[in-house]
Formats: sequence, structure tokens, C-alpha cells
Amino acid sequence: SLPTKQVLSDITLALFEDSGWYQVNYGPTSTSSFGKGRGCNFVYEDCIEDGKVPEWSKGIFCNELLDDGLAKLKCDYHNSYMSLCDLMDYNEITYAVPPNRNQRYFPDH
Repeated sequence: SLPTKQVLSDITLALFEDSGWYQVNYGPTSTSSFGKGRGCNFVYEDCIEDGKVPEWSKGIFCNELLDDGLAKLKCDYHNSYMSLCDLMDYNEITYAVPPNRNQRYFPDH
């Protein structure tokens, strides 16, 4: 498996605290750089639009389907680790159940 950067954020601990089940220590938290500086569209708009990666999502999200079951290795958005785009076409997998139409980012094939 590929390494990943683990981040324990204030917002994660706040979620636990707000549940009423936990008392949290905010001391060991760090800030996730995921989406930092990408603007409001990154937060409020879809990460994939009409099967394409919009400008605010480039380098973070991908839209390449697996090629013969193999994903292309690339750098992650931190440029610290190798990552891959492992999207698959549900129409090509006989046992797969696709998400509801309102939860799909890609047009039907």
C-alpha cells in the first residue's frame, strides 16, 4: 500500500466533541492542506463537472478510467507520495452496483 499523510484536524475533533460522547484535546491537531487556496468553487462546486476536472480541482481529483485494470501512478497533491487514479466504469463490472443517478459525476456511457 502507498503511504498517506495522516492529519488530525480541529474540525474532526470538534465533530467528536459535538457528538457529546467525547472530551477532546485539541493540542495534537494539525491543519490539512487539502484544498487550501483553491477558492470557494473548490468548496461549493462539484469536483467533477460533465466528466471533466474543473480548474479548481486540477491536481487533486482525477477523471481517468482504469486501463485494463491498471491505474497510472502520479504524484499526490502534496507532491510527496505516489498516488493513482482508480476510477472504473460500472458498466464493465458485472457484479458492481452503480450509485444513484443524482450521485454520479460522470455521464452514462
